Amino acid sequence: MKKYFHISYYILLIGLLVSCSSDNNECTIIIKPTLEAASIETAGIIGDMQLIRLETNEDCLIGDIDKIIATDDRLYIADFSLTQNVFIFDLTGKYINKIARRGRSQNEYNSLQDIFFNKEDNTLNLLSRGKSKILKFDKDGGFIETHDLPAEFVEIVYLDNYYYAVAGFYAQEWCKNDNVVKFDKNNHLYGSWFPINGSQGDHRLYNRMFQYDDNIYYVDNWMFSVYNINDGNLRYKFHFAGGAQRPTHLDDANSYKKYLETEHLAYQHITSVDKVQETDGYVLASYICDGNSQLAVHNKLTNQTDAFDLGFVDKYYALPFGSLVGMNESYMVSYISAKRVKTMQQGYNEYNDFREEYPEQIAKLQAMFPPILEDDNPFVAIYKLSI
Repeated sequence: MKKYFHISYYILLIGLLVSCSSDNNECTIIIKPTLEAASIETAGIIGDMQLIRLETNEDCLIGDIDKIIATDDRLYIADFSLTQNVFIFDLTGKYINKIARRGRSQNEYNSLQDIFFNKEDNTLNLLSRGKSKILKFDKDGGFIETHDLPAEFVEIVYLDNYYYAVAGFYAQEWCKNDNVVKFDKNNHLYGSWFPINGSQGDHRLYNRMFQYDDNIYYVDNWMFSVYNINDGNLRYKFHFAGGAQRPTHLDDANSYKKYLETEHLAYQHITSVDKVQETDGYVLASYICDGNSQLAVHNKLTNQTDAFDLGFVDKYYALPFGSLVGMNESYMVSYISAKRVKTMQQGYNEYNDFREEYPEQIAKLQAMFPPILEDDNPFVAIYKLSI
């Protein structure tokens, strides 16, 4: 009798952890964040790591890094917040070019919000929210043309002759006051979704789209939800167990802002998911837990979800995972400060001696790179996914 009780208990537990509907492929993924999560290198999803030292000179001094796109032969590094520049390197880290066209003329961007690479015509595209346009460049940063847009957007992707764009909760008549739209190269509107309402009036709320299996997905980070734009259905909903998720009565942005001002308890809750990506075998979702970056890895075959820490990774170079700034079906990409890589390359600092514990990793760094300066450009880490 006890045996059958245990079997029933585990069947019930699996049902609670992942609840799916076969009608529209909707799933609720339960994430159990932990302050002592295992390192991401133990998740079994990273097949290899490529560490790239970016060239440093007066022409390519990088400020902040908000997004990195890695293609077969180029790195595109965008700084939306500080310099509003896009830097282009090859995959060895050699500097190729810089796009710095901030201004008010037709072929300049007023407020750089996003970049995407169009594989169909091999072009780099920059989204300007001010003046509402896309500036198109060849893969090495040579200007081609400007395409005016019918509304202002904060994020945009391109797939099969259509643009998919996010308005960033700025209500606009052309978008029918919806937050996500689909339109063609002639600015003909094909669809709009997710009405903008007062509870989402805080424009700092983050959104993101990603591509998987020839579909575009919209991530409502604030509401922990992922939607398939092509059919409008809810694809995934994340729930953080153990009271970690932001309480539902604080879903309204203004209520949450008031709560922060009076209680100062934001660290007790996971307020949103950050980046989300689906692959053939997994769903990946990053978030902040008590100030630490973690990644939920949901196995679609077993319906098991585990949380991993995006901290120290000792398998390849004994370096931090880095700040995650890019993710697709093939890779995750981050950047690591030159100061941190320099410390491991020399094997010690004033607080720690790493030479006995990580001799192979230190020797590898010393063989790969000449001496590193602390104020050099960051290093880029490309983690190839084996999923």
